[in-house]
Amino acid sequence: MKIYIINLEKDKQRKEFQEKQMEQLNLPYQFITAVSSEEIDPKFIRKHYYDWERPLKNPEIACYLSHKKIWEKIVKTKETSIILEDDILLSSNTKNILEELSKLSNFYYINLENVGRKKFLSKKPIYRSKKNYLTYINLF
Repeated sequence: MKIYIINLEKDKQRKEFQEKQMEQLNLPYQFITAVSSEEIDPKFIRKHYYDWERPLKNPEIACYLSHKKIWEKIVKTKETSIILEDDILLSSNTKNILEELSKLSNFYYINLENVGRKKFLSKKPIYRSKKNYLTYINLF
């Protein structure tokens, strides 16, 4: 599974943390330079300011655009991929989770979330891990 990590170039400390974390877990990864809110055209920000349930902040729009950049790449390459942000703290079971996920089929999108958080795409999990590595997963 291809692992992409979104990282702003100025956040060197986060990048170093992710490098160490990935090496400890023995996971291959690739950094993708995040879109900075400073580089977004103000017209674009005004156009999309109210696209969600509340006004979006400039860094949120930049984060979305960073994800979109990788989604477009994944669509072209058709590689099974995971997108991580540079502030994620991974479990020691991450490698097992990714191996288990790679065995699943008949889905286009998997949304991993913290248990108990408000779900924005699905209210109930469609799949639960047999090995209890995953406690909540939404497949689309």
